[in-house]
Amino acid sequence: MVGHLLITAIPLAAATLAALLAAWRRWAPPLAVALAAGIALRLFIAAVAVEDRAQPIDFMYQFTAAIQAVLHHQDPLQLPNAQWHFLPAMAYVNVAEYKLGYLIHLPWQFTGRIAPVTADIVLIPLAGLLAGTGGRRHRAALQYALNPIAVLISAVHAQIEPVALAFGVAALIVARRARAVPAPQPDPPAPQPDSAVRGADPLAQRPGFRARQARWSPLAVQVSGALLGMAIAINSWPALLIPGLLRALPTWRARLAAMAWTAGIPLLFLGTGPFVIGYPARLLASDIHELATVRGVIGDWGWTAIVTGGNETIGPYWAQRGILILIVVLLAVWYLWRHAHPADLIAALCLAFLAGTDRLGDQYLLWPVPWQAARPTRGTWIWFVLGGAWSAAGELWLAHAPNGIAWHFMHQPWAYSSLAVLPFLVLAMPWRRRAASRVTAGTSGDGERASAPPASYTAPTT
Repeated sequence: MVGHLLITAIPLAAATLAALLAAWRRWAPPLAVALAAGIALRLFIAAVAVEDRAQPIDFMYQFTAAIQAVLHHQDPLQLPNAQWHFLPAMAYVNVAEYKLGYLIHLPWQFTGRIAPVTADIVLIPLAGLLAGTGGRRHRAALQYALNPIAVLISAVHAQIEPVALAFGVAALIVARRARAVPAPQPDPPAPQPDSAVRGADPLAQRPGFRARQARWSPLAVQVSGALLGMAIAINSWPALLIPGLLRALPTWRARLAAMAWTAGIPLLFLGTGPFVIGYPARLLASDIHELATVRGVIGDWGWTAIVTGGNETIGPYWAQRGILILIVVLLAVWYLWRHAHPADLIAALCLAFLAGTDRLGDQYLLWPVPWQAARPTRGTWIWFVLGGAWSAAGELWLAHAPNGIAWHFMHQPWAYSSLAVLPFLVLAMPWRRRAASRVTAGTSGDGERASAPPASYTAPTT
C-alpha cells in the first residue's frame, strides 16, 4: 500500500507544483509541450493503477455488470441497486473496450481505461481552444495537462466524466462560432486600407467571408447541440452546460435548433436501446423512471457529512431535501451569472453544484476543471490543490483500507475534510465576471487575470 501511494502521489505532487509555478510565472509553452507532459503523466499513473489490487468498485463491478447486461441482451438500467444509472451510450463504448481486451488478451483494468484517458488527453487542447488564442491558449492547455484532479479521475478512477466533458467542451467551442451575421450580400470590392474598421476581425475583410459565415453558422448550431446531446447521453450531469450553450448562441432561433439536437440525441439512445441491445421495449417506461430517480447515498461530502456523522449511508429524506436546496442554489447562481461569458456561467454552475450538493463522488470534481483552467480566478488553484488532495485521499488512501471496519473509521475524517474544500469552491467562482462586458484584456477590476472574449464570441442578441 505504501509503495503504491508513493509511486502515484510523488508524480502527482510534482505535476501540481509545476502547474503552480507555471501559473505564477505565466508560462505559455507550445501545445506540443503540454500534450507531451499530459500524455506522459496520464499513461504513467494509469500503468500504475492497472497493477493496483484495489480497483475502484464502480469501475470493476458496476461497469462490468452493464457490459454483461448488454452482451446478454438485457437492459443495463434495470440492473439491481442501480448499478448503471445512465443511458447506454457509454455502455456501448465499454463493451467495445471489453471485447478489445478479449481479442488482445488484456484485462479490463487496462482496456477500461482507454476511453477516459484518451478523452482526458483530448481535453488538453480543448481547454486551450476554450481559453482563446495566443498565450492564453497555451497556458490553459498546460494547466489542464498538469491538473491533479483530471489525472486522478481519468487514469486512476477511470470514470466516464472525461468523455462527457470532451463532448461538452467541444459543444461550447463550436457554439461560439455560430455568430449572428446579416444575410449574404454580393461581395464588395476589395476595401481600401483606410476604409477598414479599426479593430475589426481581419477575416471579415476577405471576399466572400460573410457568405461563408452564413453557411457555417447554422451548421455550428446543429453540431453544438448534437455534441451536447452526446455528452448528456454519456452522463446526465452535462445538462448543467445547457445555460452556457444557450448564452453562447446568437438568437432564439439558434437556441431552439440546438436544444432540439441536444434533446434528440439522448432520446435516440433511449429509444433504440431495445433494438440495439435486444431487451423488451416495454421496459422504456421503467428506464425513464430510473433515470429520473434520485439516489439517496449521502455522507461522503459537504453538509451531509455532518448529518450522518461522516458515515456513508442511504438517506432518502435528506436526499430529497438536498435536491430542493440544490435547485434553489443553481437558480440563484444562474440569475447572478446570466449575463456572463458562457464559460464563466458554466464554471459558476458547476462549482455551485459541488458546494451545495447532498451527494458526490470524487469524479464530480472534474466538472469545473476545463472551464476554470481556461478562465482562472484568484481562487482557482487553491481549490484545484485542495480538491486534488481530497480526491487523492479517497483514491489512494481510503481505497486501500485493509477491511470494512478500517474503511469505516478512515471514511469519517475523509468525509469531514470535504468541509474544508467548500469555501474555496465558492471563492473560485468568477464573482467579478458576472457580465461579459466587464471582461477586458489584462487584469480585471478585482485583480483576476481575465482575457477578452475571442473574436468568435459575440454577446447573444434576441
